[in-house]
Amino acid sequence: MRCLRGDDDVITNKGLVKLKNIKNGDLVLTHDGSFQKVINKENNGIRKVDRITTNLNINYSTNNHRWLVLNNLSGEFREVYASDLKEGDVLLLNNRSVSGEYQDFPKYTDLKLPKLDEDLAWFIGYFLGNGNVSTRTKSDTGFEDNKFRVCIPTNYPTIVNKVKSIFEKIVGTYSIHKKKSAIELTSSKKCFVEYFLNIKQPNTPIQIPDFIKQNTSSIQLAFLAGVLDSDGSVRNDNKNGKGYRQITLNSSKYSIFITQLQALYNLNGIITKTQTKIRKGKSNEYILKTVSFKYRKECVEKLSLYSEKLKEDYILEEISKEKDGIYFPKYLAIRGEGNKIWNSCKRCSLNKVLEYYPDLNYIPAVITNIEKDVEEVEVFDIEVENNHNFYINGVLTHNSALAILFSPNDEEMYNSKVGNWFYDNPQRGRYNASVALERSDDNKEVFNKIFESTKEYGEPGFFFRSDSGIGCNPCFEIGFKPVLEIQKPDGVSKQTGIQFCNLISISGKESTTEEKFYKQCKAAATIGTIQATYNSFPFLGEVTEQLAKNDPLIGVSISGIMMNPDILLNENILRKGAEIIKEQNSKIANLLRINPASRTTCIKPKNMIK
Repeated sequence: MRCLRGDDDVITNKGLVKLKNIKNGDLVLTHDGSFQKVINKENNGIRKVDRITTNLNINYSTNNHRWLVLNNLSGEFREVYASDLKEGDVLLLNNRSVSGEYQDFPKYTDLKLPKLDEDLAWFIGYFLGNGNVSTRTKSDTGFEDNKFRVCIPTNYPTIVNKVKSIFEKIVGTYSIHKKKSAIELTSSKKCFVEYFLNIKQPNTPIQIPDFIKQNTSSIQLAFLAGVLDSDGSVRNDNKNGKGYRQITLNSSKYSIFITQLQALYNLNGIITKTQTKIRKGKSNEYILKTVSFKYRKECVEKLSLYSEKLKEDYILEEISKEKDGIYFPKYLAIRGEGNKIWNSCKRCSLNKVLEYYPDLNYIPAVITNIEKDVEEVEVFDIEVENNHNFYINGVLTHNSALAILFSPNDEEMYNSKVGNWFYDNPQRGRYNASVALERSDDNKEVFNKIFESTKEYGEPGFFFRSDSGIGCNPCFEIGFKPVLEIQKPDGVSKQTGIQFCNLISISGKESTTEEKFYKQCKAAATIGTIQATYNSFPFLGEVTEQLAKNDPLIGVSISGIMMNPDILLNENILRKGAEIIKEQNSKIANLLRINPASRTTCIKPKNMIK
């Protein structure tokens, strides 16, 4: 199952929507700038994901998810599994602006706030950086202590006055507490605490509210300016024509917040870069900065309408020998144009790429590091009509693929890949279709009719089964019956869930004798049966848990059959090996007090073990 984190943001026609909140029918941005319909969504449970770091951002996916990798600056790309990505591969970062529609503050509680405008959006951004809410009940008196606070450093009087004005507009009266180099505005009104707890909670990773991510550009830019004014900084270094005028947009220990900020900047046509500061004994610090003069200019022009720090402190000036620290490999050059922008170092800077290709709809993002299995999170995937790709956190990725079983009387399905389908309906290339035939049916006429399509076009395939409730996994090597039958007074109730198979592969290279092969069969069956005791999946529901307990399937396969074909293609040896697996599974299952598996062996696609 190819999956991405549920909390990561997809670019839609309404703005940024978390992948887990995407619905069938939503329109998502695809590689050619068009918005295409989501036609399927899958929750694939809790899975391990890899971290894929580029010179601009950080991405996450399972290792079997497919990313789109840039071939050259003309925009040609190829599909690559995450497990096959390598340092130097180039992903595609969106370079198109998308604006949503205006929406007011959501009705979290009965509190009625002033109408959301750019000043209030700025305040929400500032509050996420320098504000907090807390509520507690004192055990001895039962007194409720509610606090809605915003802290303001006094070195920016314009920010102090702006926060005071907006805070008064929201809460009315408030108290002021002076600190060494800051002041704190506080309201104890419970209604405001209850409302703003929906925007920021204590000791919880900060996230951008949906009503900001799916709003107009002006609301989003004002929000980003508030975040910058709370936790950002500007620098004006320039010595002898060298240096840079850097803007640090935010720094946080919460990587998800920086990822969402970067996606929101990207949505508004501003490319940024993420840096990770490793702090020994402490949480890492994630820093978001501007990149290249073009996008720094874009940032200043758009945010200075709302940001007090940019208005007061920042001088927008291009430095002649400025370096952005972002480089791209020479192989991206379009034939005949490479010498224009690439030097003898076999790389070029982002500034030069933008100088020669000012209208790029994407920005190259070069992979610098890949870390395996960094966290376990809830993951999802979607299928997108026509283009079959979408942007996740601003980066172009491939969608999921399907395997379909259909009944023999479904003429639309078995003719779905005939004629000129590849050009008229190219999306059909994203699924494998097979007709499900019952072994008890002896209908040669039906078989021959369907087979005419198979002979001409290669599909559909055939899936023979002895029970109408049996299906299979996407690669068709494992048979499943994900139906739980429950006896009730009024008859049998059938409920569906997810069924699993615990896979173990024998190394064909080591199967040099019949005796060694039998030992491998016994060992594989033991390992698979032990693995089948892990059958607690509360997040997938009671039906799925019960299916895993009722029939804890194992699937012993062989990798590298042709390395010892005399052993591994011998029918009698294979039959005896299968019997050993069944016997060992039954024996170990009895010891571990679980049910034996109804199916224990399979032949499956597998890379050869060397």
